[in-house]
Amino acid sequence: MVLAFYCTPRLAPAYWHTVNDMVAVIIFAFALVAVGQFWLSWWRATVGTVAASPLSDRIRAAASLEGDEVRGGDFQTLLTLFETCPSLKKDSQGLGPVRAYYSVVNALSRMFSAVPAVAEWAQNEMATCARYAAVCVDQRMQRTRTMLAEMRSY
Repeated sequence: MVLAFYCTPRLAPAYWHTVNDMVAVIIFAFALVAVGQFWLSWWRATVGTVAASPLSDRIRAAASLEGDEVRGGDFQTLLTLFETCPSLKKDSQGLGPVRAYYSVVNALSRMFSAVPAVAEWAQNEMATCARYAAVCVDQRMQRTRTMLAEMRSY
C-alpha cells in the first residue's frame, strides 16, 4: 500500500530550470569546440597535402625562389603573384583563409618570439602557408597556359 502523500506532485525548486539550461549550454559549447577542433585539423591537413605538391620551375623563376624550399617570408611575394596572375575561370581555391591563418600565426610569432618552440612552430606554419600559395599560383598559371593554348588552336 502506498501512502497518499507519496503520490502528490513535487514541485521542483525555482532554480531547477536554470541549472538544466546551464548544463545544456555547457554541452553545446563543448560540442562546438570539438567540431571546431576537428574542422581545423581537417583544414590544416588539406592545406598540408596541397602544399606537399611539387613546384614547377616556372613558379620558382616567377617568384625568385631558390631551390625547393619555400620560406614564410615568401608568402607576400606569392600572394602578389596570385592576385596578378590572370584567371580565366573562377578559382575554387582562394587564398583568403590561408591569408588569415598566416596573419594569425605571424602575430603569434611576433608576440612569443622569446619562446623558441613557438617561434619554430610559427616558422613551419608560415612556410606551409607560403608553399600552399606557391602551389596555387603554379596551378593557376598552368590552367591559364592550357586555356591560352586551346584558344590559339582555333
